[in-house]
Amino acid sequence: MGSALRRATTNFNVENRAHRLIDKGKLPRSPLHPTTIKKMKELEKEGVSMTEAKSKLHQKDSRLVGMLQDVRVESTDPLPKTPDGSHSRRVLPQDRRPIPEPLSEVASQSMALVPPGRLSVYMVQELLAKNKLNPQEYNAERIAKDYTLDLKDTKNILEYFRTLKVVPLLSEEDVEKLKEQEQIEGHATGKLESGPYKS
Repeated sequence: MGSALRRATTNFNVENRAHRLIDKGKLPRSPLHPTTIKKMKELEKEGVSMTEAKSKLHQKDSRLVGMLQDVRVESTDPLPKTPDGSHSRRVLPQDRRPIPEPLSEVASQSMALVPPGRLSVYMVQELLAKNKLNPQEYNAERIAKDYTLDLKDTKNILEYFRTLKVVPLLSEEDVEKLKEQEQIEGHATGKLESGPYKS
């Protein structure tokens, strides 16, 4: 309630107050810094008017510009110090990208951070690779035990989870060939599945 009352009083007659302030003309100048006031008094004692001083400030001094063009800055970084205090002569690396770690190291590090019953992307890729290379040894039961997962979830991961792959644009003839190939493979394995190219 208090904020609504305050807002109403501050917004009361705002437009008229703004016009009155604008009609006053020039707003008062902010106060000068004490050192500026001191410098202005020194200039007045020397007999220099403020208009002359301001015009001198805005004029380009050709002597100073010429001296500025002659300035050349050359600097070299000091040699980096080693822990024993001596200077190193080794060249610093120019490529600052992190060195990629092997997948097994990343997976082992991420296993420590991921809570039980959950998986990181590296862990999923690792368990899928193990299952694909040796499905008898790394079956759903063993993977569920190793990664502390539910057996049902593990079976679903093994059956449905796939990594991303690029599928090129295909002509209709290629799609028909792929459908035929999938049907042949489905008959050979004993189960027919609807593929990604179903109509």
